[in-house]
Amino acid sequence: MSAPRRRRTAPALLALSVVVAVLLALVVVRLAGGDDPRTGVPVAAPLADGVTVEVPDDRDRRLVEAYARRIGAEDRPAVRALGQAVVVRVRPGRADVLVRAGGRAARFARADDPRLQAFVAQALGG
Repeated sequence: MSAPRRRRTAPALLALSVVVAVLLALVVVRLAGGDDPRTGVPVAAPLADGVTVEVPDDRDRRLVEAYARRIGAEDRPAVRALGQAVVVRVRPGRADVLVRAGGRAARFARADDPRLQAFVAQALGG
């Protein structure tokens, strides 16, 4: 193969590799997100660096989601794919707020506890 032909082929192969990598990432994000509609059990946990927060009611859910929006960690597919999302789940009957991140867990009495926000920020690298 001549040198000019190799020079034209290399960019095409690189572009094809990038397209395949992006498509694979989209498939992984699509498959990893969401709950099983029959059981409500998560199909897959958030990525290792993500944060899951279990709250007792919608008031606490709104507080945590507002905080997540302020720090750019709202639960969206693109943010989840980066492992930087705060995923909030309402668990009626909980007496506290449970936060899980990267193998660590902490419990807080209220969703607006500044220590909860510090825990989340630290877990996300902030």
